[in-house]
Amino acid sequence: MKTNLVAVVGGKGGVGKTTVAVGLAISLSKSKKVLLVDSDVDNPNCHESLNLKVQKLKDVTSFLPKIDESRCIKCGACVSSCPEHALFMVPKTVPKLLENNCSGCKSCFYSCPVAAIEESSKVLGEVFFAEKNNIKLVGGKLKPGEARSPLVVEALMKYAIEEAKNYDIVVVDCAPGVGSTVTRALKKANLAIVVTEPTPLGINTLKLSTMLLEKLSVPYLIVLNRANVSQEFRERILEEHNVVAEIPYDNSLIEASAKRSHIIIEAPNHPASLALIKLGNRISNLINLD
Repeated sequence: MKTNLVAVVGGKGGVGKTTVAVGLAISLSKSKKVLLVDSDVDNPNCHESLNLKVQKLKDVTSFLPKIDESRCIKCGACVSSCPEHALFMVPKTVPKLLENNCSGCKSCFYSCPVAAIEESSKVLGEVFFAEKNNIKLVGGKLKPGEARSPLVVEALMKYAIEEAKNYDIVVVDCAPGVGSTVTRALKKANLAIVVTEPTPLGINTLKLSTMLLEKLSVPYLIVLNRANVSQEFRERILEEHNVVAEIPYDNSLIEASAKRSHIIIEAPNHPASLALIKLGNRISNLINLD
């Protein structure tokens, strides 16, 4: 079965990715079953816009070496093979592990000539879920102090793709930027929505996002959020790019957020709501949901 996956991206934080992603999910859910994926594992907040209490689905774990000192011959093969330099040793002693440096690649496990390294694991984060009406939300959350966001995103997206067969469309709220966490969330995308704003930084990061999507051969549409905050930079973006939707900004969006809600729910006839609904209809037609 085909997976209809739309990823919402933005070159920096704060441009309105979550507003757009959640708005699309709400709009599409009027007639479709929607799986909303919050892949910003460092700061997941889609559930706040839907006033949802999430529940942990499972832990995300990574391989961690455990050295059997009785079998270790102190050869240093594991230390030499570790690309992250997570293992170190003083000559003729058992290697020691710097746990925070370990990426879970298992090079040490496979390189040990006497099988002195056993498989253990550490928790990197979790996958959570919540449901509301025709929307199921799944997301990932990195454990505080951990630095392996891409591995949590990988586990989350694997689960989401398995779940996708039960839904008409998947909407993914990606992390900000153009790093590994974003590229992992984009792997199965049929379409990307690039969210930007009419500011110098918005223009610069828009270029970064479109460069990434072109490199990955993912087709995209551009949405201009807060379109009314600067006429100068709005016109510049419109001249240089094909913008398919403009979302105006006013206090109504802040008030909806303060209620742990969304502008489409609080004010369905607000210009921002109508722009998001129109965008949802366009996406539905583009990926043949009807």
